[in-house]
Amino acid sequence: MFKKYTLIVFLVALIAFCSVVFYRTDIEPNLVPRIDIKRTVYAKVMVDKAFRNYPGWERLIQDLIKQSSYHFNRQLGIEIVFKRIEGIETPSVTDARSPIMNTRFPLFVSLGQHICNIINAKTDLGYAAEHVNPEDCDIIVYFTGKNYGLYLGCVNEIPGKYTLVTHNGREDGFQKTLTTFIHEIGHLFGAEHVSNEDSVMHPGSFESLEFDKINKKRILKYKWRNFKEQPKEN
Repeated sequence: MFKKYTLIVFLVALIAFCSVVFYRTDIEPNLVPRIDIKRTVYAKVMVDKAFRNYPGWERLIQDLIKQSSYHFNRQLGIEIVFKRIEGIETPSVTDARSPIMNTRFPLFVSLGQHICNIINAKTDLGYAAEHVNPEDCDIIVYFTGKNYGLYLGCVNEIPGKYTLVTHNGREDGFQKTLTTFIHEIGHLFGAEHVSNEDSVMHPGSFESLEFDKINKKRILKYKWRNFKEQPKEN
């Protein structure tokens, strides 16, 4: 009888040892939570007048939330749910041009235009962050129909709480806006830009909806972060 129990204990110990040695994962379990445990993130959606001018804008937002939630849930165990939609008007102008630029120097004009677009987007997001009460929501998503040129979105911090996403109905298809949305929400969970064009975190690619391994690890690290506080780096 004693030998029988000894053999059982030995087999259990052997199985446990093999699990530790041979079972590998790209996500370190002591640093991040498990993928199969779902977290629900509640989003408050803000829209400006330019965005509301697009036919079917409410359906567009619903589809963006639904599709982004599907991909976050499938890859990371994060569900995104929006609680309400409110209107907002931010102060920056559209397509502002620097008064010091001269059209005889197109390269400088283009660079100046891009800088103005970035400043305008950051200004609008900063305005939203100051004037929108987060209440019981985790994140604030500001959809705008303004044109910031090549600048399609931004966040207040990485990880952050507020994000801006642009949509120009004449030029931006659903796929482009969806990848931008997923990309920016990824930033709110700590994801950063990568050179891998197969990752949704590549700043110029609009084909993939998949996160790369490194950014999956970063996002899972902050999966259960408290959005009311800025997390500290370990």
